[in-house]
Amino acid sequence: MKIIHIYSVFLVFISAFASAQDTKIRTPKLSGIPNNNQPSPTKDAADLNKELTKLFKPPSTNEFILENGGIDQAENTYQQFVKLCSDLLANGGKARVASAKLVNRYRYPQGLSEELSGFDIRAKSIKKDFDKSIEEKWSLSNYYLAKKYVVYWETAMALMPEDPAFKQNFEIATQLVSEMGTLEDVKSKSKASLNNRLSSVKIPDAVRKDLNTENIFKKAFIAEGWNETISVIHLRDSDWKIVKHPNTGVILGRSQTASIATKNQSGECILYLFTIIQDYTGSGYQSNARRSSHNAVPMSCENMH
Repeated sequence: MKIIHIYSVFLVFISAFASAQDTKIRTPKLSGIPNNNQPSPTKDAADLNKELTKLFKPPSTNEFILENGGIDQAENTYQQFVKLCSDLLANGGKARVASAKLVNRYRYPQGLSEELSGFDIRAKSIKKDFDKSIEEKWSLSNYYLAKKYVVYWETAMALMPEDPAFKQNFEIATQLVSEMGTLEDVKSKSKASLNNRLSSVKIPDAVRKDLNTENIFKKAFIAEGWNETISVIHLRDSDWKIVKHPNTGVILGRSQTASIATKNQSGECILYLFTIIQDYTGSGYQSNARRSSHNAVPMSCENMH
């Protein structure tokens, strides 16, 4: 009986051991143990460098061209950048930069390096382009570029407050936007600049009057197919000028230049400096002429006389 009892106890022991082998042992999650789902400092530093490279690309007016989408698109582009910056800061951007530096994996964004030095000169260039602009779309492009720079340097300053250059550039950008004014100020200034520029364009006096030559100019201008109404043709040369080949000296034709004031289909007035050439035939010159070159500037229709 004793042997049977011992054998029974042995069987119970074996059964318990087998049951334990089929059971997964789960340890309780202790507080203070790092979450293994978090990336390592080295991996996060690599991710951060990619984010910063994208964030700190050198800004450009090309981002705010109003040709497609107008001002709404420019505003949307600006707001997207603002959100990108705010999201990075809200998600521990400053601490991530510090962590990347601790593991010696922080890489200075190339774009930020390019923009950091000489930003004061860059800001003056933006202001110069803004001041001389006579088209609203270019004024607004420079305005949004300046606004982006404010956020650009503000974000760099928040991520790396130990670098005083970021604060200096932030103050320069802030002053630049302040000088430009509000969005409505920008539009008003652009309109005033355009009106001043248009009013300053005057039709030069004619050197001589020659109805036949003026008609030649008129035919050559109309042949370009611009569908503009000619108001004034003032001859700028006292006579034809012989045109020769620059290398051989062979006569190619003869040319004249005139100022031509027109109005286009949109009601805008334009002043052309228009040069024509009559090709040489070997014994004389063709009676008709063709355009040789021209340039054009917008003008006030009030000056069309």
